[in-house]
Parts: sequence; C-alpha cells; structure tokens
Amino acid sequence: MKRGLVRKFWIGATLLIIVLTAFAAGRNLIHAFKIRSQIRVLEREKARRAAALRESLTRPDVIAGRTLWNAMYPQHSYGRSVTPESIEAIQRDDLEAFYRDHYRASGAVVTIVGDIGRAEAESLAQRLTSGLPAGLAPASAE
Repeated sequence: MKRGLVRKFWIGATLLIIVLTAFAAGRNLIHAFKIRSQIRVLEREKARRAAALRESLTRPDVIAGRTLWNAMYPQHSYGRSVTPESIEAIQRDDLEAFYRDHYRASGAVVTIVGDIGRAEAESLAQRLTSGLPAGLAPASAE
C-alpha cells in the first residue's frame, strides 16, 4: 500500500512540474509576442513620423521656423531640431530608459479641480501615483 502511495505522489509531482513548465513556457511565449508587437508598432510609428517630418521639411515656413529657432537658441534644446535620422535612430531601449528616468512618482504633477478638500486631494494624488516607481527627488531648478 505504501509503495502505491509513493508512486502516486511521484506521478502527481511529475504532472505538476509538467503543467507548471508548460504554464511558464506559455507565459514566456505570450511575453515574446507582446514584445514583437510593441517593436512592430514602434517601427511603424518611427517610419510614419520620419515621413511626415521629411514632407514638412519641403515647406518654406517650416524651414524658416527651424532656422530661426536654431539661430536664437544655438546652445539650448530649443535650438535643436529633430531630424528624420534622429527619429529613425530611436530604439526600444531608449524609450524604456526615458520612461524609467522621467515617469516616476517623485516627479509627478497631479492637478485636481473641483469641490474637494486638501486632505482628500492629497490622498487621491497618492493613489493616482502609487503605481509609478518612487524615483529620486526631482532636481532643483535653482
């Protein structure tokens, strides 16, 4: 009788391992499909945006505006213009790094309008930002 129980235990344990392995493999496969889909969307949007920018660079008003901003702010980000090549160079890792560096609770600004008290508004803002990583305190503007 004891041998039968031991055998049933090992059969059950083996089946459990097979099921868990299949479940994990399925989750990895779903994750891989999601990543491929995200990459396709990123590539499509990069191509669309680069094409729109190339078209806009044929218009005199756009060229003049870019030239003016570059002349007024040569050492500032206002003076730097996006190019089709800079759009095409963006990779998924760049977007993830940007998200990781900038989308965080410590840098969030929550605006609440309406008939709500300060304590309730602070509680609501905390709940809204609770899903974001805490992050470091934002750099001082001084």
